[in-house]
Amino acid sequence: MLHEKFVIKNLNDRMIFTGVVLVASKYSNGCFEDYAGIEGFKQCVVNKLTSRFTNQELKSKKINDLTSSFHNIQIGTNPSDATIKQLCTMCEKINAIITQNPLSNIDIMNIFFTEFNRYRGKSEHGQVFTPDHVADLMSKLLDIKPDDNVLDPTCGSGSLLVKTANRNSKNWRNIYGNDFDLNVLFLSYINMLLHNDGITNLEHMNALEKPFCDWIKKNKINKVIANPPYENSQAIDILENVLNNVEVGCKICWLMPNTKMDKIKSAKKLLSKNTLTDIILLPDIFAKVGCGEVSLFMFTAGTPQESKKIKGWWIPDDGFETVKNQGYKDVKRKWPKIEEEFLKKWESGVCDKEIDPSVCLSYPKDIKVEPVTKEDFEMTLLQYMLHEVGDISSQNTVQSTFKLMLEFMKVNNLDDKLKFLKKIAKDSNEEK
Repeated sequence: MLHEKFVIKNLNDRMIFTGVVLVASKYSNGCFEDYAGIEGFKQCVVNKLTSRFTNQELKSKKINDLTSSFHNIQIGTNPSDATIKQLCTMCEKINAIITQNPLSNIDIMNIFFTEFNRYRGKSEHGQVFTPDHVADLMSKLLDIKPDDNVLDPTCGSGSLLVKTANRNSKNWRNIYGNDFDLNVLFLSYINMLLHNDGITNLEHMNALEKPFCDWIKKNKINKVIANPPYENSQAIDILENVLNNVEVGCKICWLMPNTKMDKIKSAKKLLSKNTLTDIILLPDIFAKVGCGEVSLFMFTAGTPQESKKIKGWWIPDDGFETVKNQGYKDVKRKWPKIEEEFLKKWESGVCDKEIDPSVCLSYPKDIKVEPVTKEDFEMTLLQYMLHEVGDISSQNTVQSTFKLMLEFMKVNNLDDKLKFLKKIAKDSNEEK
């Protein structure tokens, strides 16, 4: 509908457009009768949303920024009132599902992003949004308690914040999010509003600068969940800022490429003051956006690594399949069982391998070495013989080459085969 009937070409604009309509519908009981045409509808949505938060200063500014972005979205056609009404009806149905359980596992904006992102190529600006089932696993690994102050320093669409709230439903006020990209942060605004949060603790800051560090200290963060940008050293640079400013003992679940810490020289220095306790290698979930293998890195802030080994874990498969025109789906519902078995193993503390931090800071995949069979070795010898025969003068014919191959195959003893090859090489040299 957004593509064909509204002609909104920019995928981020589609998400903001739909999300703002959803929020306005939620807070005005879906009443949009007083509009005329698409521009009238957009203004109606803005009015209903801004009037809802007029008396709340912190929220009001963020709502104004969000509605301003919404109002500026370019509509490539003039949709009929019937088409607009159809969109409103869809939004009312979605809101009804969310309202039944505000803190359910239904992450609307993540669903939107996953769906719209199927039309992209590689990730843009290093942004790779967290698959829903991975976000859920990350929130479980952090073991969030009611009084924890939880931060996502690069919150994107807010999917990790929603999962955190699911684990800590009584304390939305203790959940903090930040993102440098305002257009992406708007998706978090929408996500929080749809799940009854007032977006007060969402900030638009550069995670590499001092104001961000001061903000972390001020809010006494003791749990961090993140999927940072992967470009260059950003993931490590942001991690360093986080580790230096959270509470001592803060637990961190950090998603990034498996070999990122090995490739960035400054990464190892982080362990002089902090501990990398676990590395969990995930299935190949980001292959289509060129990220390679990714892992969850579990840190404890303020305690040096010293000689402590890192626990290594591997989840080789998540059961998901690529479905034509639908994307990456758990069609056979394998993931719940896979996750359950992994969490039992995690709780037992029996990891797949121990990693020496002085050797590597990634999960080292075992390289399978297949044994060399007699047939493999003989085939190599045959290939060598054909190489030598190929260098014989142009008088050599295909027929003579084939004849040599047959003679070689008839020789059973390996020593005799080697003698045969030496003779071929000798003849080749003499003819040259």
